[in-house]
Amino acid sequence: MATTTSSASTDLLNSSRLTQRRANAASNWKAPGEYTPKCLISSRWGPPMTDDTLLILARANAKLDRKVLDFVKVIQKFPLAENSDAGDITTQVESRHDLADILSIDSQFGAIERGESTFTSLYLVNRHLLYYWHKAFSWLTLSLHAGKDHSIHEPACKVIEDMLRRADELSVEIIVVAENGLLKPEVRTMFGEKWDKVDQLCDVYYPYGHGKAPRTLSTWSALSKQIDRLARNAPPIQSVTAQSTGFWTTTSLLWLTFGGTVLANIPTFALAYGYSEHKPGTVKDADFCSKYLQEANQFPRIQAAAASIYGVERLNTISPVRKEPAQGMTLITQF
Repeated sequence: MATTTSSASTDLLNSSRLTQRRANAASNWKAPGEYTPKCLISSRWGPPMTDDTLLILARANAKLDRKVLDFVKVIQKFPLAENSDAGDITTQVESRHDLADILSIDSQFGAIERGESTFTSLYLVNRHLLYYWHKAFSWLTLSLHAGKDHSIHEPACKVIEDMLRRADELSVEIIVVAENGLLKPEVRTMFGEKWDKVDQLCDVYYPYGHGKAPRTLSTWSALSKQIDRLARNAPPIQSVTAQSTGFWTTTSLLWLTFGGTVLANIPTFALAYGYSEHKPGTVKDADFCSKYLQEANQFPRIQAAAASIYGVERLNTISPVRKEPAQGMTLITQF
């Protein structure tokens, strides 16, 4: 009998372990030959981004990133064309590698667009895309230096105008995130490195008459100063409960409650024991009914206290309300 019980317990344990392994395998399943991408964008490859304000920033950043990637795909197809220099093997290998990598990145953006996943919190700090930013903006700068009479000048200007328009939209979202106190140093550093490429391109695009209108996009220097000003003036972020109790406050209150209860029970128990007749009681005694009434009243109080503590902790995790930028705020750089 003992052997049968032990065998049944072992089978149950093995079945539980097998179920857990299957669940883990399903959540981390990869197709044959699939590998973890270098650029982590989708929540499939990292913790999901949950804050609404940061998600809006990520969408604006994705629009500019995808424009950069689309342009790099075009220029990386040149070495693979039939009339290209077939002897330049190194360039062709690099182009094939970049196109395969961009295909993987596009698949993650596509999954997000289809609603199959969301952005991962690692997206805004991933440095992998800076490689393609450098390629795109370097090639665009060379296209401008080729002169207005060159055939690539007009297409390059159209791409630049589209990129600068998306960068302008992105700058507004950066300000909103900074105003809400959510712009982390590592995210700010990443945007600073991207904006450095934008500023270098604008230094060639506008002063030499390539642009159709004066520059309205802020430089990173001006944008950074505005971020610092907003960080100093922004009120501290509070949760919906108006004020968070904090870990040490909650701990102190719990220990004070415990200590007060112990100190109150010791003398009263000693007095009750001293005045007791030391005889067995019955359920018909008055003190029994009084004790039963006290315990019945205490039980819902304990439930209410536990529910309130749980509710406060849940509310403290709610993200602050998104603050829109003040009307009339502009990010115009004076030249």
